[in-house]
Amino acid sequence: MKPNSVYGVKFSELIALKQAEAESAKIKQKYTQQETALLKQKAESEAIFQVLSRQKAFEAAAAKIKHEALMAKDYEKKHIVSFSPFTAFVEFIRDQATICKL
Repeated sequence: MKPNSVYGVKFSELIALKQAEAESAKIKQKYTQQETALLKQKAESEAIFQVLSRQKAFEAAAAKIKHEALMAKDYEKKHIVSFSPFTAFVEFIRDQATICKL
């Protein structure tokens, strides 16, 4: 066995192999860090998108409620009811009972 070899492999070859392994590990680490950063950005973007979607739905619902309230006020102004809704309901039931007896 030669004095500058281990198990038949030269020290210079072992050093080159270990340097190549170290370089490969550095490259993998670099790309892993970039992937991690992109995954973090993706998660943040998805969270922001969900918040915006919920805000949009909330504001659309609020606008619809406001519109319906305005329409109801407009209807009330145009159609003045002379008796309470309960009284109108009772009268309706009586009318229906009379019709059903015929």
